[in-house]
Amino acid sequence: MVVSSVHILPINDGLSGPQMIDTYVQQLEALGAKKSGNYSIECETYLSNIGITTIPNQQKILNLLTVSDYPASAFSLIENGPTIVTDSTFEQILTNLNNFYTPRKLARMEVRGQRWTLNDFIIKLGSCTMGPNFKAIISEIEYGPCCVPRDCWHFIKELAEAFIGKPIQTPHQHLMTRMNDTYSPVDTVHQYNDLFNQLKKVNPSAANMNASQIGQITKT
Repeated sequence: MVVSSVHILPINDGLSGPQMIDTYVQQLEALGAKKSGNYSIECETYLSNIGITTIPNQQKILNLLTVSDYPASAFSLIENGPTIVTDSTFEQILTNLNNFYTPRKLARMEVRGQRWTLNDFIIKLGSCTMGPNFKAIISEIEYGPCCVPRDCWHFIKELAEAFIGKPIQTPHQHLMTRMNDTYSPVDTVHQYNDLFNQLKKVNPSAANMNASQIGQITKT
């Protein structure tokens, strides 16, 4: 049983990404959170080759996400299509399907950071990069004793506000559509995928953008 909420965190004026992460770490430690390991999320983007879709000259996007918490699986999210959970070797299969899908250059996104444990919560705090460029600080807050988002959102919201230091307006849009449903790992992947798609459109990097400019769920 678990429910996770994924957030892009604000960066204060005059601070770099690493400096702001240090600030959030200090706030987590003040709440009593303890380090409990590392984590990573990776997203590779593929474009369908023109001619394999039913609509002429229109390419489909496939985002392939791998999550360190689920090392045996890969999550394929097809634009306006299904989500497919496959074996982790699916990325190797895609390389052999270059007549259908080709990797999008310079579009690989990663989140790498540390896990923190605080009672029934696991907090993941990491840097999001696109190629060599820093894009944002992303946090995932996981609440363990529950599997229905509506029943635990107020606990997640309270903890998020405690260490972010700003009020949370609403859950992620995907989570809002699933508030009464049983949560699954695919719901976490969808939240990351949506945030990655937002951040790909941001130029310059999110380090120099305020929260409202990148679709942030916290108030600036």
